[in-house]
Order: sequence, then structure tokens, then C-alpha cells
Amino acid sequence: MVAGVMTPALDLERGHAPEVWEHEGMHISLTFEAAERGPIARLKVTDAESGEPVRGLTPRAWLDGPGEDGPLKGAACGARVQELKEGGLAERAEVDLNGLRVMLLNDDHTLSVVNPQIALKQTRLEALLRLPGEVADWVLHPDGRSLYLSIPELKQVLVVETQGFGVASTLALEEAPGALAVSPDGRHLWVGGAGAEASALRVIDTYDDRVVEEVEVGPGPHQVVFSHGGHRVWVAGERLRELVAIDGPSKRRVGAVAVGKGVVSLVRGGDYLAVARRDGEVRLFDVQRGSVARVPLAAGVARLDVAPGGRWAFAMQPGLKQVSVIDLARATSPGAFRGIEAPEEVVFTKNFAYIESAAGAQPGMVALDALAGREPSLQWVSTRGVGMARGGGAGLSAVPGPDGRSLFVASPGQRAIMVLGEGQHGLLGRIDNRVGTPRALMLLDRSLKEEAPGVYSTAAALDLASPRALRLDLGGGIGAFCF
Repeated sequence: MVAGVMTPALDLERGHAPEVWEHEGMHISLTFEAAERGPIARLKVTDAESGEPVRGLTPRAWLDGPGEDGPLKGAACGARVQELKEGGLAERAEVDLNGLRVMLLNDDHTLSVVNPQIALKQTRLEALLRLPGEVADWVLHPDGRSLYLSIPELKQVLVVETQGFGVASTLALEEAPGALAVSPDGRHLWVGGAGAEASALRVIDTYDDRVVEEVEVGPGPHQVVFSHGGHRVWVAGERLRELVAIDGPSKRRVGAVAVGKGVVSLVRGGDYLAVARRDGEVRLFDVQRGSVARVPLAAGVARLDVAPGGRWAFAMQPGLKQVSVIDLARATSPGAFRGIEAPEEVVFTKNFAYIESAAGAQPGMVALDALAGREPSLQWVSTRGVGMARGGGAGLSAVPGPDGRSLFVASPGQRAIMVLGEGQHGLLGRIDNRVGTPRALMLLDRSLKEEAPGVYSTAAALDLASPRALRLDLGGGIGAFCF
């Protein structure tokens, strides 16, 4: 089940025809393509006989320097791949094409980065960056190479490169920045204002980190979402009385819809934009058909979160100690989960919704497919007395794992991240963060993802002219490959 062939040196300036290897009835190729923001690794797997793409794989890949004795074969290849999968420090590859990192915003104005895949009793701290002030929002570029953070008190946006986690750029703005949103194509960062005195959005070119446009929209703080693949940008805010529409390519305001004052949340769910006001009115805008519907809720709405698939939304009503459920497709609210102390946000795995509390209480979970039933039940997850962080404006205090079947939760009391299994009532494990008290977290997933049938890609950091030896595991028990 093991093949061995050396990967040739790549010289993209002269052009490169991919090397193709045949093994176990499959054609396998790995190429590195130059891109403006850095090389892209692409793994292509097809059926050797039919040429059809092999879909649904979970590949893991590493690059070593060329060995003196030629490519690894047989048991030596399998042993090397197993070493890399186990994540020991001594066995690390020169280039890891499937790394997972946990990025944490701590309450002492630091950003810490830990590697949960190192095979040690204590998780390895990979980076610690001291920030110049409190972060209002942070967002990751789609290619994972840049992390953007807004610092309102300094009127700055920081650009952090995620290979070494150093500050690549510091962008000084005329108004305090708040909400951040990267366009779906990754080309522009849209920056909302943090306060009432901020009246414009700033648009930053992510290729050269400079402000290229300012769009007047009215008083902040602003919330920003995209539709139509980024060709339409929508802006709302608590002091704005309109939902403002901006043409993405031209960056020009093209219209507005009256929504009233007191907007606390603007979210996108499928074909719908949901605008929630503090007084309980939720308006649903179908961005494809242009229709509008209203869903009346009790006053006191503080936040909306939308589940994957875009059908269900959850409205936080902390004063009422409840979370109302909204069926976006039917523009109705079938009910609410009550008795929840200070509900703050809802985070989703593939099949479950988790309701988090600002009071640090244990989270409640509900299966998404149960929401269409008459009386969906909320189940409580035991965190063994471990409190959860308050993400607040700086982001989420819990995020789904890369596979969508686990949940990573920041715990300030333990200075750790607790890992929950989807649908399970207890903890799977913990990841230590010994340098700060976390208040928000984000995952940086550098693994190969299927971008097209049978084609798996990720951003890569390497010298394209150097020869490399590929170590590959396609998952599903297919076996180890060394090329």
C-alpha cells in the first residue's frame, strides 16, 4: 500500500507540469502555484481507469527535505507518516500542509497561539504577540495568511501575518474602527466605525494593506455583511435608521431601506438578511426576490445568530432569560427556550446549536433537526464547573472544530480551551493556555480542503525552488504514500 517517488524541484517562473503518480488505482499529483499572496498547494486525486475525481477524502500531507538514500519505501514510509500524524516535536516535517492552530485573545491585550496537535502533556505555545490596545473585532483572511484586528482607542487596524505571527502592517484611520468583514474573494477588508462619531466605512486593499475607499453611510457603530458573492455590501447600526446597500465592485452606495432606529444585529442566513431591533422587531429581507417579512418578538433582543443552512435564527433576549427561535423560511417564531441566565450567543456545530451564557453557566444544546418538531428540548452540557469566557465585541468565546463535529470553548478560569464533542454531555479534553486569560478564540485551519471535485488545496509557506519529498495520508484507511 506504499509507493515511493521523489518530488522534483519546482520552478514556477518557467512553468511546471505536475508530476502524476499512479498507485492503488488512483492518479495522484501535487502542484504548487504562485499567487499574489503566496504559494497555493493543490493535491489532485482521480480514478486511474475512468479519470473521475476521487471525492470526499480527508488528506493530510507533509513535505520533508530530500533524503540522502532516496525516497522512503514500504514500512519506512508508513512509519514516517505515522510519526507525523502523532505530532511529536522531534518528528516534525519541514512544511506542514494540515496544521491546526488555536488563536486566543487574552484579557491582558495579548494574542497567544497554541498548537493542539503536539504530542506533549502540555500544549505547545507557538507565538505570543503583545497588542497595543483592546481589540474590538478580529477576522481571518480566507486564505489564512493574514489576521486583522481593530483597535478603536488608537484608531488602528493591525495586520498580523500568520506564519510567524508578527505585525505586518499598522493602518492608521481617521475614525475609530470597529466591525471587520473580509469580502468573499479576499480582496478587500471592510471596516465599520466603532462609535456614533464614525460615519464612514473604510475599504482596505488586502494585497498591499492600504485604504482605497471611504463610503459615507451614517453614524456608527456599524455592522457589515455581504450578499451576491460580495457584489453587494449591507450596513446597519443602532443609530442608523436605514439598511444601506453598497455595490461591492464600485464601492458606491446604491440604495437604502428604512428599518427604524435601534438595530442591534444584522446577519445573513441563506437568501435572507435578518435585521433585529432592540424593541423586538425582526425584519427579513429576501435578497434574491426583494421581498420583506416581519417577525414580532418581545422587546429586549440583543443579538441574532443564524444556523448553517440559513433556515433557523436565534434571538438573544437576556432581560427575559430566553432565546427565541425564528424560522427564516416561514418568517415565524415557533417558540423560545426559557430560563437561560444571560444568554449571550449561539454557536453551531454541524448538527447542533449551543447557547452560551454571559453568566458563565453551563451551555445548553439542541439538535437543529429537532427545531421543526413541536417541542424541541434543550439539553445541558456539563463543563465540570469550568466557566466560559465572555467574547463580547471581540468575537466568539466558542467556535466549531474543523470537522464541524466538536466545539472549542474558551475557559478563563482554567486558562484553557475546553473541547466538547458534538451532541455529547461532557468534555472531550482541554488545551492549555498558560500565558493569559482567554476571552475570545479563533481556529486557524491550514488543512487541505476540497475546493473542486477531487482537488484539495491550502495556502503554503515554502521556497518553491527547493526539492521536497511528499508524505501523504489520504484518510479512510487508504494508506500512506511517500513521493
